[in-house]
Amino acid sequence: LMGYVNEEKKKRTLASRGLTGDVLLKSMPSGPRVADVFVQPSVRKKALDLEVEMSKGTPPGPWEFTARMLDAAGKEEIAFQGEADVPSGDAPKVQLSFPWESPRLWSMGKPELYTLQLEARPKGATEPSDSYAQRFGFREFWIEGRDFHLNGEKIRLRPRGGHGTPVHAAEMKSFFDGSRAAGFNISQIWPEDALEPGQWNFWDLLADEADSHGWALIGA
Repeated sequence: LMGYVNEEKKKRTLASRGLTGDVLLKSMPSGPRVADVFVQPSVRKKALDLEVEMSKGTPPGPWEFTARMLDAAGKEEIAFQGEADVPSGDAPKVQLSFPWESPRLWSMGKPELYTLQLEARPKGATEPSDSYAQRFGFREFWIEGRDFHLNGEKIRLRPRGGHGTPVHAAEMKSFFDGSRAAGFNISQIWPEDALEPGQWNFWDLLADEADSHGWALIGA
């Protein structure tokens, strides 16, 4: 049987006490700013789409955006400019799309990465109101019939289990290298109740390190 009848009943305990993760103190500008950016590269469209979320209180109207693509050394490789009308609301979003003919593609074992440096300003302003940085790999994954495709090439996924996720960057690198040497090319982030008191996870660090080492992840 499945469901609650098989749930184990026991006294509640904490897996750990105290701080179970990093504590970050962030300082944000008081005026309008870029709150978040969802980077959506498309190999098939040869385009880079951005979903930009502005902060609460951003004045509606036309805004200008400059998107600079920096390489690993921080050198600008290409830049795009666009305009969009910011709507009113607590978390207004705008969509930007830039054609990009020949970006360096991220693939398994070849982790080509960019840093997007996005500047935003009200139309006509001489100085940007904010600048937002987001690292990303230009890649696209899709399914056709029974086949998986990464950047237009058919791939075979060879997954390994996700139990015992490493918690340090050096341990993660060894995990990726060892898994690849054993013939695997992707691993799963195993479902856990990360919000349960006393629990911890390092999924953000794992995703960053996987990006840096050309390793693919399956979210759960």
